[in-house]
Amino acid sequence: MPKVKTTKAEVVRLATEVFRAQGFHATSMDDLAAACGLRKGSFYHYFPSKEALLTETLEQALAYFRAKVFALAYQPDLPPRQRLQTMLDKYAKLLFYNPNGCYLGNLTLELAATLPSIKPLLWQFFADWAAALSQLYQAKYQPAFADQLAWQMVMEMEGALMLGKLSGQPSWPEQCAARMLAHLEA
Repeated sequence: MPKVKTTKAEVVRLATEVFRAQGFHATSMDDLAAACGLRKGSFYHYFPSKEALLTETLEQALAYFRAKVFALAYQPDLPPRQRLQTMLDKYAKLLFYNPNGCYLGNLTLELAATLPSIKPLLWQFFADWAAALSQLYQAKYQPAFADQLAWQMVMEMEGALMLGKLSGQPSWPEQCAARMLAHLEA
């Protein structure tokens, strides 16, 4: 029997997992309501549309990564390699071992051409990640090269996550993480 009450935060958390597992287009409002233990009609009390809910899940994911992962790059009390290792450890817990892959990467592949209103949020995630990596790489390289290297590493990691998932090679993201760290070696 569906629940009568739940929190908006819980709806966002549960919807994120449904979107991660099924994608945006394959997820119905019935799927989302069922995952949240709500009747479909009650679901609209929280969000007026599936797109509004998706936007909220992306905003929450971006806020989380900014506060808990990318912010580590800007903490001067630790050496750059240790900051990057900590970032990658947090990233790995969320993405490397999730059978559904990178939530934002998957949505980018699915929605970049079909839901342009979402593109700025997706882009911001990758831009923030590259900026955090560039910040760390600037300990060793000139800013322009650090920026280029950071974007190259973001692209490589997303490819490793995607192709690792497709091929069943879970070690590919770990190998990419090792290369990211190697760029900070003396």
